[in-house]
Amino acid sequence: MIIDLRALKMKKLIIHEVPRQLRVSPGTLAPVFSDVESLLDLELKEFFATKIMSSISSSSAFAVEFNSTIASPVPGLIKGYLTGRPDFVFTSKTITQHLFSCQTAVNSGGLLTFIDCSFNSVRSLAILKVEKEDGVKAERSKVKGKSTFSMEYIKDLLLTQKTKLYKIGLFSSLPKNKYEIYVCDNQRLFSSSSGEIANFFLQKFLGCKLKDEPEVITKHFFLLTEEFINNNFIKAEERAEIHTHLISELLNNNNSINPHLFAQSYLPTPLRNPYIEELTVANIGRNAFSKDIRLIAKRVKSISLAFKSGIAITGKQDIVQDKVKMTTENNGETLVEFRDEFEGIQGK
Repeated sequence: MIIDLRALKMKKLIIHEVPRQLRVSPGTLAPVFSDVESLLDLELKEFFATKIMSSISSSSAFAVEFNSTIASPVPGLIKGYLTGRPDFVFTSKTITQHLFSCQTAVNSGGLLTFIDCSFNSVRSLAILKVEKEDGVKAERSKVKGKSTFSMEYIKDLLLTQKTKLYKIGLFSSLPKNKYEIYVCDNQRLFSSSSGEIANFFLQKFLGCKLKDEPEVITKHFFLLTEEFINNNFIKAEERAEIHTHLISELLNNNNSINPHLFAQSYLPTPLRNPYIEELTVANIGRNAFSKDIRLIAKRVKSISLAFKSGIAITGKQDIVQDKVKMTTENNGETLVEFRDEFEGIQGK
């Protein structure tokens, strides 16, 4: 990462409301635009700074790049804005209209927030998609006769947990017409349940794709395979076994990973093609790629077994594998057997 997240400075903010499209009569609604920026005080600056820094530095964030093969106006608008051509309000309105135009009733509505910011001398633009609670009415105010969202309304929504941030794109302009871009999707960039929906924000809206760097592909392969395991295996002991093979694949001395061979070696026959199809949707595919675990080094060394009651068993991969035995019973519950020396107890 070239930019220093700790050097974040926010200059201006504008918010537009994007309603969910109606299933019965699509196209009858329209975005609610702001015609002028919203005010930013210290409290809001601290809130957004925390959200941006924590999201972009999290395991849900990926380095991406503009994709010239996708017909989205967003890359051109962002490039133009960061080089000083269109104004802030025009850029944000046009991008918001594009989001609304390509959404369907499947996609959540919410607030699209634009923040003009910088990291030291690196000019940047953050786009945050925020989902608000159903029934929370957007309150408008006037600034010099122009419509906007008031600072009080924004605080009421964001600082009282009436909204949740679930997607963010951070675009930074570097020298020689280069860009550093990160996208964080708390619902995952790609979902095993529906790759098309999960790809929506990254590709169809932003006009971006995952970078081809080995560390990015390796991280993406790991997260998607974990999700596939949890969504397609019912028995806990089967999930644990396949996950052990996944970790072994990541930690062995091979310089590459071949998804097709992984599927053939460790997945039941009925699940092999669905798994490869999901990797293909996620632009990973079935062919071998160079392995680099730098972005997931901590995650592959430990494991957490989570249960419906809220109980979790966490520890190093090899120790949990050695100490914990799981068996799925006829009623669907999992019998967990665990033998170790007890050291103490404390509140948490």
